[in-house]
Amino acid sequence: RARDRIGARIPTVTGMLLVAVLLAGLAVVERSSVAVVVLLAGIGVGLGLFTPANNAAIMAAAPREHSGMAGGILNLTRGLGTAIGVAVTGLVLGLRNAERLRASPHVVTIGFQTCVLVLAVVAGAAAALASLRASPSGRG
Repeated sequence: RARDRIGARIPTVTGMLLVAVLLAGLAVVERSSVAVVVLLAGIGVGLGLFTPANNAAIMAAAPREHSGMAGGILNLTRGLGTAIGVAVTGLVLGLRNAERLRASPHVVTIGFQTCVLVLAVVAGAAAALASLRASPSGRG
């Protein structure tokens, strides 16, 4: 609904900036269950702002006669992005903890912190890309 009123730029940029900040917060916060749950809930809110507005803007940009193809490509890129994201964070975690795991199993936290910081940078880049969005209607 927000996208229909104000365009896609504001909810997508706001959502990804929120995700970036909260992921960075997840890297530095004390590991209490309440703090982690609040940060993860906030990340969910940020993704909830971003995803529907982004998907609607992408579909609105496609010509009506190509909407089926656009929907398929949208789903393909979302799945591919998820798979690549999981692979990259797994790689970062493995590289960050490769030597440390021999010393102590508790150092997985260091790898986790690095992973969420990498994801925060990716979310910041997504916010920057979303800020460049132009829409046919001129509403962003």
